[in-house]
Amino acid sequence: SVAYEQNVDQAPTTTTLDIVPNPIDVGDDVTFTATVTGVSPTGTVSFSSDGVIFATVAINGSGVAEF
Repeated sequence: SVAYEQNVDQAPTTTTLDIVPNPIDVGDDVTFTATVTGVSPTGTVSFSSDGVIFATVAINGSGVAEF
């Protein structure tokens, strides 16, 4: 048999981030919502602050990851 190699490029996506409430006051509960658009986005979104990841959330069937 002959071995073949095939490279598959990822489809381009766009991610938008909404933070509620905005602006934030000290002590507020905050919701982060990342919306990923593209061809059937899957996987996870990592939310970070100053380079430190504080949450990694699965993208749901609507392309949304919320923390």
